[in-house]
Amino acid sequence: MVSPMIISFQVRNIEPKSFTGPEGVKHQKSININFDINIRNPTLVVQKTSFGEKQIIRLEYTLSINYLNPNIGYIRFEGSTDYFQDADLEALHKQ
Repeated sequence: MVSPMIISFQVRNIEPKSFTGPEGVKHQKSININFDINIRNPTLVVQKTSFGEKQIIRLEYTLSINYLNPNIGYIRFEGSTDYFQDADLEALHKQ
């Protein structure tokens, strides 16, 4: 049995936004940072892998990191990842 693994990882878009410069930030004693990961659109795909042609599950994601208090800015990443597991991916896809 093959362990679960990520066989592909792709970043399609990086969006940074700054609301203040370094001079406005360097006097701050603390900065709150939060993040959000959104996984969506799971799809089953047949793809050639090092184990032969296998069914994989592809997940799209968005990762946002926000720098708050003061509102300094954010950075967002969007992309997809392909995941292979030698198990029932149909059941995983339904979950």
